[in-house]
Amino acid sequence: MRILSLITFAIILSCLSTLALAQTAPSDTFLLGAIWIDDNPSTTLAGLGEPNTMTSVTPLPDAFSVKAAYPNPFNPATMLSFSLPEVAKVTLNVFDVQGRLVATLVNGLREAGQHQVTFDGSNLSSGVYLYTLQAGSYSATGKMVLMK
Repeated sequence: MRILSLITFAIILSCLSTLALAQTAPSDTFLLGAIWIDDNPSTTLAGLGEPNTMTSVTPLPDAFSVKAAYPNPFNPATMLSFSLPEVAKVTLNVFDVQGRLVATLVNGLREAGQHQVTFDGSNLSSGVYLYTLQAGSYSATGKMVLMK
């Protein structure tokens, strides 16, 4: 009986502390604890999407990885994508076939997750270019072709 009284008291206290908030709520909403429940199907949250739709959350990758450049061959730009399972210092460089550094696309700490970087080769000549990704102890190299 005493536990039930404490629960009832907590509910009443919660309702009293949010009574002032309820006076400013739109007519098609009501307060449940500290959460506004909106029964208006046309409401969106700060422009985050269509009414009554859920946005998906992408899980963190299990391992380091690099996807092939897309499009490849490219003119004048291509997208390089990589995944990090944890925060890491990342370096993404582009070299020509003679081993000269052409561009540094990423150089610094990056959060875990999916990342995309655009490589613009508009000031380069047609040819084969290599990209290398180093993230922690992981290293990968790929090839891309610029065709003008």
